[in-house]
Amino acid sequence: MKRLISLAATALLSACASIAPTQAPLLSPFGDGTQWIVWEDIEFVTELDDHTHMSIVVPRGFVTDLASTPRSLWSLYPPFGKYLSAAILHDYLYWRQACSPEEADKIIYQTMRDAGVDQATQSRFYVALRAAGDKAWHDNQTEKNQGLIRVIPPNYLNQDGGLLKPTTLWPDLRNALKKAKAKEPTPHDDMQIANACKALDKEIVVKSGISAVVWGR
Repeated sequence: MKRLISLAATALLSACASIAPTQAPLLSPFGDGTQWIVWEDIEFVTELDDHTHMSIVVPRGFVTDLASTPRSLWSLYPPFGKYLSAAILHDYLYWRQACSPEEADKIIYQTMRDAGVDQATQSRFYVALRAAGDKAWHDNQTEKNQGLIRVIPPNYLNQDGGLLKPTTLWPDLRNALKKAKAKEPTPHDDMQIANACKALDKEIVVKSGISAVVWGR
């Protein structure tokens, strides 16, 4: 039973920076629809207060669960919505770990704001991650240490006769990739991601008044 501790808060996010994808995500689900493959690179361009531009790229082959909201709240906050691209970016930053979780949490909500997500939703998601995001961060570290990957190599993205089929489940494919000693493609420059995260962190300011609520499943 996963529990996501959220805070129904009045949180005001103000920033000079902007973050937006240059194209909509091209995705397809695994057999059970809980995990999704990114089929084309998604570039997120950031503009800082001094008009400097930086970018973070979510690579083709990355596997995401979109927004990790509890099933009990899917009627209000489904895994997809205006925050879809922001959730994918956050998922990747938590996996890549070239920036801190605090920086990643600020970045997703600036991205949500620039996507037109309402303030209440930004607030609830932000405080939920601040309260419970450490587990996902450490789980990712553990999975990496176990030799598991989340960016599928190009030669395994071919559905014709390969491991990846319409009915394939992500845990099964992931274990098969581990047995095959598959390695993630060379990532985009971690230093570039780290620099973008640090620059954005200085310009994204979160002010919140918090009251605790529990989200569970």
